[in-house]
Amino acid sequence: MKKLEFYKIGLITMVVLNLALVSFLVFNNPQSHSHSHDREDGHFRKRAIQILDLDKEQLKQFKDLATLHHMEMIKMEDQQKELLRPYFNQLSTGDGVLNEDSRRKVSELDRQKLELTYNHFKEVKAILRPNQYPNFEIFLSQAIDELLMDEKSSPPPPHLRRNHK
Repeated sequence: MKKLEFYKIGLITMVVLNLALVSFLVFNNPQSHSHSHDREDGHFRKRAIQILDLDKEQLKQFKDLATLHHMEMIKMEDQQKELLRPYFNQLSTGDGVLNEDSRRKVSELDRQKLELTYNHFKEVKAILRPNQYPNFEIFLSQAIDELLMDEKSSPPPPHLRRNHK
């Protein structure tokens, strides 16, 4: 009887630790999609400025647009976290399900983030001169790769790599 009780406690402890680890990785992973804007704000922003070959006035406009976009994205991501945290926490507490209204709000925030980013790219293109449009195509391609975390920029984990022997 004591062995069974020991294994039950061990199993429950392992499940709780695994849930805590998964929650930590989902909500705090600096390389997750929700934090890609932090990378974009530093590393990619510098690269974008070089690619677009902006003059001083365009550079000021670009930085203002990027800052505004970044702030709006953070605001929407924080709203999503407020909705999603209780949903995932219920796995450990068993307190019900995410209601349909919350699901719609999460979906609506995703739609708004897509539209915001699309419009941001349109605004960036609008500050360019026609001779800079080819640079915009390069910028857009690299920005999409960054947003989608394209395989070229991040290889799969070792256990998912194909072995060609």
